[in-house]
Amino acid sequence: MFSGNGWTLRFLLLGAIALLLVMGAVGKRGLFDWRRMVARNHDLDRKIDSCLAGSAELERKIQLLRADAWEQERVVRHALGYVRSDETVIEFP
Repeated sequence: MFSGNGWTLRFLLLGAIALLLVMGAVGKRGLFDWRRMVARNHDLDRKIDSCLAGSAELERKIQLLRADAWEQERVVRHALGYVRSDETVIEFP
């Protein structure tokens, strides 16, 4: 079937091995795709950590607003611009 002292068979086997290696590196679930997915997972982990930290900070602010009337007043004055009737507002351009 094969002639030429087995060189053809060796050449085909080496070609098949080379093709498998290339497919393993650049294929859909190959090495490069795997590294991209690992990097994406690290990015998502960082985003999750950031969101959890932000959530904890917001929870702390909510508890402070529930417990402290002065903090409630400060937030309302700042956000809505409320002024008491005996206060004078001076705005600078």
